[in-house]
Amino acid sequence: MKETSAFFSQTDTNHTFSGNTHEPVLLRSTGLSNLYRICKDGKYYIFKTSKSNNEHVRQLLKREYEIGKECSHPNIVSMIAYKEDATLGEGILMEYIEGRTLSEFLNEAPTLSLRCKIFSELLSAIIYIHQKGLVHNDIKPDNILISTNGNSLKLLDFGLSDSDAHYALHTLGCSSKYASPELIKHEERVDVRSDIYSIGCVMKEIFGNKYSHISHRCLKEDKESRYRDVTQLANTWKKRNDIWIATMFFSTLFILLLLYVSFSVKQEQIIETTSKHDSYIIKQKQKEKEADRKQAQQEISVPSKIKSFYLIVADSVKNASHQEEAQQVMMSFYQSLAQYQEEMLAKTISPQEKDIFLKIYTEEMNKYNDILWDIIKEKPSVYSQE
Repeated sequence: MKETSAFFSQTDTNHTFSGNTHEPVLLRSTGLSNLYRICKDGKYYIFKTSKSNNEHVRQLLKREYEIGKECSHPNIVSMIAYKEDATLGEGILMEYIEGRTLSEFLNEAPTLSLRCKIFSELLSAIIYIHQKGLVHNDIKPDNILISTNGNSLKLLDFGLSDSDAHYALHTLGCSSKYASPELIKHEERVDVRSDIYSIGCVMKEIFGNKYSHISHRCLKEDKESRYRDVTQLANTWKKRNDIWIATMFFSTLFILLLLYVSFSVKQEQIIETTSKHDSYIIKQKQKEKEADRKQAQQEISVPSKIKSFYLIVADSVKNASHQEEAQQVMMSFYQSLAQYQEEMLAKTISPQEKDIFLKIYTEEMNKYNDILWDIIKEKPSVYSQE
């Protein structure tokens, strides 16, 4: 009997049974090993054994345990012991997790928010491994498990050295779909950027073409063109919504400018089609309005006005508990600026007046915008906290 999933959760490790053992159940078979579900002393565990008696593979298994037992991270499967089972032979005893593979999880059509959470947890696990001086070299959906309880990510099969990864690819014929070009080409030096390439492949499966500006850099053929490490990639991931916010702001600004141009054209058409008498009245009213506008222009201090908008949102941005909350506050700053700009453009007639206003407005807006974003960047992200 062979099962493809349902072996990823902490919840079943506390389930008790009569007797001390149960028959082992084969859950998964890979090019290198077999994974069985076993029951010892009333608890489920995973027992990973060598698929063959190949000495090199057995050594890989032992070394994987030596590396894995030193790793303690909520998104990495815990290794408990290296022991010999009377039925299955020697292997690694690991925690049992009720869940499914990443591919099976994606088939459930999870929300974008949940997919972002899972990807953030993957980056967290890989950063931890890299900080221990390890390169995973086998990041793929089959090695990424999502628990049924809480939809938390768990990473399997880590800690292979560069030479071991080459052995798996070229001698055992393992899948190279997620392997980096330098790993496939058997380059002498494979570093953390090889894992970044694999992360890019997985990211494409999780998000499709969404966030492609991030995944495309991960998938560069030349490793020098990729992110230098996963920490830099994670920082870019945290800022993924910045581009969207900027796009929304400038799109709104563009719409306001179009409305202003449209209004000006309609005003000219009205003047051309009115009678001489109506034209005289309109001109007189325009002169009065122009005088009012000039007077209003002299009384308004653009820098002071923009600073007042900044002061309104500054405290709220500083007091925000995370980046996403602060970004929502920033939207009110952009909305106030857009409304103010629309009002001012309506009060200016000559191109010279408009140019002077836009110059001062742009300088002051950029100054306070940079101050607020510097504050936001210092705050944690919701996804990194999860």
